[in-house]
Amino acid sequence: KNAAGFKSKIAEYDTVIREGTEETDRINGLRASRVDEATALKVQKSSLLQRADTLRRMEEHFEGYNNSVRFVMQKYEQGGIRGAGKIYGPLSKLIGASPEHIVAIETALGANIQNIVVDNEETAKAAIRCLKDNRAGRATFYPVSAIRSSGETEEVRRAASCAGYVGRADRLVTFDPAYKDIIEWL
Repeated sequence: KNAAGFKSKIAEYDTVIREGTEETDRINGLRASRVDEATALKVQKSSLLQRADTLRRMEEHFEGYNNSVRFVMQKYEQGGIRGAGKIYGPLSKLIGASPEHIVAIETALGANIQNIVVDNEETAKAAIRCLKDNRAGRATFYPVSAIRSSGETEEVRRAASCAGYVGRADRLVTFDPAYKDIIEWL
């Protein structure tokens, strides 16, 4: 009788041990999966930090802009444009767009995206003089004080009824209200 009881207890304990081992294996597998996920996330984080650092450096040095825009912005930051008021920067740095609208906005603006927004015509003239004196090329300037929005045209109103119409570009971007007339005008 005792031997049968012991065999029964041994079978129970074997079942508990087997179940415990299976649970331990499951937990170890889950742990290994989480470690792999954490490692992948660390690699992704490192990659994103490097990309952000590269983009920050590119932005600081105006990489990707044409030489004359880069020249004007670097000279302005160094205080090397005599008589200049405020140079706000290339249009691309002054607007933002949601990911689904970026391509459309870039397409609509074309080369205008690199044109430089300044406070007034005198600042634009000072920057142009600096470009000429240094034979640094040409750039287009948008003086905030001189550009006025023409308002909504009939063509834009008609476009609103076309298939695929999403909205006016000036309403699909974010920008400082100081640039409202320039953005609407473009």
